[in-house]
Amino acid sequence: MNLSETLLASSLEDFLSDEEAVFLLDVLDSHIASLSPDSLIPGRNGRSIHSIDGLEVHQTVAVYEPAGRVEVEVVPAAVDAVMGQAMARRWADVQRAFPSARQLDPWIYVEYGPGQYVTPHVDYAHNHDAPRRPKVAGISVLLNDGFAGGELFVETSGSSRL
Repeated sequence: MNLSETLLASSLEDFLSDEEAVFLLDVLDSHIASLSPDSLIPGRNGRSIHSIDGLEVHQTVAVYEPAGRVEVEVVPAAVDAVMGQAMARRWADVQRAFPSARQLDPWIYVEYGPGQYVTPHVDYAHNHDAPRRPKVAGISVLLNDGFAGGELFVETSGSSRL
């Protein structure tokens, strides 16, 4: 693996069509409405997509989700299918930026509301299940637009000078 590729910020414009984005939002809205509200809150079910070595789940949630958010670890099959098709269409583009990429982890859904924000972090920095296959990239797909804020900042170095 080329470690420098983990420092790259890249984008794939038009990853999803407008129709695909609308479809995904409809499916996700229906799915979320069918779930218990408590199951959507990180840490309430004893789980979160984030972890910090040595901290309990509720402590990790306090660091990464201080203003709360919706978190769905297992997306509906229809969402997985559409995202998989989009990724298949753009796999060559992904590998151009991240040549070591070989496969995807399961998709997750995270929703931020007013007053919520992303704290600096690395998602699943270590592949504990398959240490010989380290994570080389994280993918974020924005499903909506037309809102204030939402700026995305990708820090590719630990230096505070950047």
